[in-house]
Amino acid sequence: MGTSGFPGSSSISSTAGSGTSLGSPATGTAGSAGPVATCATTYIVATHITIDVEWSGSLALAKGAGQVHLWSKSQFVETGDTATVVSKSCGSVLPEIKTTSLAGGYSVLPEIPDTAWDQPGMPMFTGTATRLATGWRVDPGVALVGLNMPDPSARWPDADEITGVDVDGDGNPGITAYPRVGGRFAAPPTNLSQSAHVEELYLAIRSVLALTSTSSGCPAAYGGEAAVTGLDNHVIGCRVEGGIPCTDSERDFVDSNRTEYKIQGGSFVSHRVDDDVTCADVRALLPVR
Repeated sequence: MGTSGFPGSSSISSTAGSGTSLGSPATGTAGSAGPVATCATTYIVATHITIDVEWSGSLALAKGAGQVHLWSKSQFVETGDTATVVSKSCGSVLPEIKTTSLAGGYSVLPEIPDTAWDQPGMPMFTGTATRLATGWRVDPGVALVGLNMPDPSARWPDADEITGVDVDGDGNPGITAYPRVGGRFAAPPTNLSQSAHVEELYLAIRSVLALTSTSSGCPAAYGGEAAVTGLDNHVIGCRVEGGIPCTDSERDFVDSNRTEYKIQGGSFVSHRVDDDVTCADVRALLPVR
């Protein structure tokens, strides 16, 4: 039961100007994550994006709907009515999905640990922003996590065409998600006979979105529309319970029954914050409501 839909990063790791380098671990505390009222032209922004999604069913995946939550911190360097934006993903929460009766009829929730986003190897992605009468339109560009592509806008490759990049430093390709187990939740099966279940999922993700704010000037906090035009994903590997790597056929079954999101709408909230905020600060400042 794969997953999709959270910003990753491209191979670009520049720090865009003379402000705080997002490529270095931040040293702030949660207390420093409050909004900063400033009209500086180089500054850090914490963002929480909420995306309404639906997905179709398959042999093992029931049709459903829910929300994807994404967090990021970005450095803006303004030059007149444009800005360079360099971002790092800081977290994600995915919607609960259901398996069909053929696959057990239970709930599945893949979770990427917060600590994965805090790793120093998590790359940056870069984009631009343009000043509008009502605020800014931010186009982060094509964001990749868990893989590289010579042309990030090219055809989304098949799972077996992807060479995973170990962005969370755990020795596995891509970024690792762990299915929640217990209560109504169970690990996804690797076949309809349910003879094996997955304990780790190795993901490759591509996302394309734009944020348009509805506040002019330089407010400490603002929000607006998140227009998501692409959420691609693959399960490029997995591990079954007992620590055994998935076979190709098991990986293919899980990947073919992943959630392929259809975007229904999105919104975001952003705060200007101190330069030294961490991803943990960002998640604490802008929780799921």
